[in-house]
Amino acid sequence: MDFQLDYFRQIIYLINNNLSLDDDDLTTQTGIEEETQRIIKKIDTHQPNNISTFTDFIHFQLGALTRTAKEIENIVSFKGDLTDDLEKLLESMLNGIETIIWHIHTYFRDQFDYNTILTKKTVSDHLKQLDITIEEYVLLFKKSNIDQELIEILLDALYLRLADPPRFRHLAFSDQLLNYLHRNVKKHVPKETLINNLISWKFNHPRFFEYYLHNISGKLRDSVTISEHFRELIFLKKQICQVPIENTISYTPLLPQINLSLLQMLESELDFMKQLDFLNSELMNSGILDAKYKVSLSVKQLAYLIFLAVEVGIITERKAKRVHEYIISHVSTTETERISEKSFSNGYYVPSSVDIGIVSDKLAEMLAKAQSQF
Repeated sequence: MDFQLDYFRQIIYLINNNLSLDDDDLTTQTGIEEETQRIIKKIDTHQPNNISTFTDFIHFQLGALTRTAKEIENIVSFKGDLTDDLEKLLESMLNGIETIIWHIHTYFRDQFDYNTILTKKTVSDHLKQLDITIEEYVLLFKKSNIDQELIEILLDALYLRLADPPRFRHLAFSDQLLNYLHRNVKKHVPKETLINNLISWKFNHPRFFEYYLHNISGKLRDSVTISEHFRELIFLKKQICQVPIENTISYTPLLPQINLSLLQMLESELDFMKQLDFLNSELMNSGILDAKYKVSLSVKQLAYLIFLAVEVGIITERKAKRVHEYIISHVSTTETERISEKSFSNGYYVPSSVDIGIVSDKLAEMLAKAQSQF
């Protein structure tokens, strides 16, 4: 490979070893700018044998540029005996390297290596620009009822905090998200639309996967019956399958694509539900488990009876919703085979005097029966 940074490396060597620099044009601002333009011209006029070797050439130059930039950054940060003139010279070299990298990014996008580590200057410039507009984007999130967990993930992505060190692939995602927010800053961003966009942009960071998993778990917990559970899973699977994938660059290249990971997770949940459904059918067919237990009370009378059982500690589960879900799934009444959540909740929280009287009579019968056997 044709290494282009010999002059820069020579200056670094001299500064690192406290050797005097030759008083020539190379060690001036103008000299650094001329050397920068020479390297750019050399890259632009490189004649590859084929496209693959040209890509290798670009990747090689990017690797050399970022390593050299890192070394200069370390000298500026940690070498205590730098004069002002030497520090300005090193800053000029950093600016030159930055110019070369962005030139490659602009004119050789197909060959650009998005795994290239960002220089401190690139990160600093990005964060300064972000700080100007971030408040209105946070306001947009809150106006759109985006939950705090997802807001924090997106803010960390925008501020390049999800990767160490941040690379051009992370900057590209941050810019894409910023452009989307800028286009919609005066509008409303529906949560589902935002999530689908993140999938479309190949945002496969583990925190987003965990967030999505937690998000759909909440939806599935709202399913009262197995059929509703199945319906929700199938709908989610269909929704993900229909998300068009826009980006060619994954956020985390070593992990599977986010849509494939989510589909695999949903498939696993569907298989688990099928096995539960099969087991349930086997138990019912063998007579071990009845599909529903029928009671002689009405829905509202049953609901009030369950309320009393919770209140006196016979039923130890204190979360009313879970108690409701269990009863609705396992009990039917003389009125209906399928108890609705609304009807059960009304009887549970707002019983009528008639229903209270009927349940009281039943409890009195139970008490009399118990006393007769005492």
